[in-house]
Amino acid sequence: MQATLRDQLDKVVVRESATVLRIELPQLLAYGLEMAETITTSVPAACVRSGAQLRAEHIGGVPFRMLPPAGRAFVGGTLLQRAQETTVKTEATQLTVVLKQDTFLSDEAGAWPRLHPPRLASHPCHHHSARACDPILLV
Repeated sequence: MQATLRDQLDKVVVRESATVLRIELPQLLAYGLEMAETITTSVPAACVRSGAQLRAEHIGGVPFRMLPPAGRAFVGGTLLQRAQETTVKTEATQLTVVLKQDTFLSDEAGAWPRLHPPRLASHPCHHHSARACDPILLV
């Protein structure tokens, strides 16, 4: 984003008054975040009458974070092909979680399964009946 703004500085920076400066960000179709990005702002000393640089700690609203779009997860595997109680009782099965537009964090030394063990939990019921709620798998 910085390179784009530098190349178009005379077009994107608009001085509205002696105290208001607006930066117009162009549409950037090629802009893509893989992880959150922190945006900071500063005002160079040469740009203000006081001659004092304004850093992020002097500017309200910054820094702020740009978040990537949420990805999607798809579940597959042999358990979905034969989703029956007898299957779970009589044979080993698997669930596969595939991410689209996202990635799992790195798995250093196989620690991921120990840090995030799958577990069953009850789905929150939205009714008051005697029947049990369907379990959900938390990964």
